[in-house]
Amino acid sequence: FPSLAEAQRITGAKKQNISLVCQGLQNHTRGYHWEYINATTYHKN
Repeated sequence: FPSLAEAQRITGAKKQNISLVCQGLQNHTRGYHWEYINATTYHKN
């Protein structure tokens, strides 16, 4: 997802919790594992 807000809107997971998972402070939220990726690494097809 391009932003936490969009991830929240589409999945229903709170963006605060997504952020905690990405920082390694929480294991998952709403059954998802989240991680930040470098924008140059990911190319949407």
